[in-house]
Amino acid sequence: MENKDNLLGVVRTLYRWRKQILGLSFLAAIGTAGISLLMPNFFKATTVFLAASPDLARPDILYGKSIGGQPYGSGNDIDRILTIAESKELGDYLIDTFKLFEHYRIAPNQPKSYVWAREKLFSRMEIIKTKRDAIQLTFEDVDPQLAARIANAARERINYLSQEVIKGNQRKNLASYESGLIVKERILQELADSLTKLRAKYKIYNTRQVSTDLSERYIIAKGSYSRFKGRWESMKNNPRIPRDSVAFTEATMKGYQASG
Repeated sequence: MENKDNLLGVVRTLYRWRKQILGLSFLAAIGTAGISLLMPNFFKATTVFLAASPDLARPDILYGKSIGGQPYGSGNDIDRILTIAESKELGDYLIDTFKLFEHYRIAPNQPKSYVWAREKLFSRMEIIKTKRDAIQLTFEDVDPQLAARIANAARERINYLSQEVIKGNQRKNLASYESGLIVKERILQELADSLTKLRAKYKIYNTRQVSTDLSERYIIAKGSYSRFKGRWESMKNNPRIPRDSVAFTEATMKGYQASG
């Protein structure tokens, strides 16, 4: 009974103030409609594109030596594009290109003019990854033609900045390879200079002939060593052979061994 009495009290109160409530509701509806009519209409421009794979910039693919490689970017490539889309470089480029200070009525000589303009710009731009791993960029503005131009320009600038990131990494790798090549060329030059000095010192002018002579001398020395070794083996245990002859034969054998 107590709950019913409370509900009846609420109903009586609402009924007593029914005219005022209806009047306020009517005024709110008229005010909302008026504000909606006074607000400018915004138009959306949308562009959809795919992230390119860095493999497309590989030299073997550029010169037709390989048919491998994935033409579309992976998750990392998509993340790179989403990051670039929120970057200061993209925002400042669009602000300067389309004179957005004047469009957004922001004084360009203020200390934070670019910060305010970027906030205004990015509040009207949306870039997301679709279910099929494409990139969808949407921009809205009261001017439909300007919205379309900014959306297309943002897409092209994102592509340019993304390619610059890839090319920057390639330039670093190229600089590293060139530095390594310079070091190897310096080492090779030092070896060539040392070889020239050795040739001049030992009067070696025909390396092929010298190599042939050394080979022949090695064969002769090896044969002589084997001959004197056999002679020494037969002499060292014979007590009738003088010891100085044995010592001479052993010394000669060791000499040929050292020269071989």
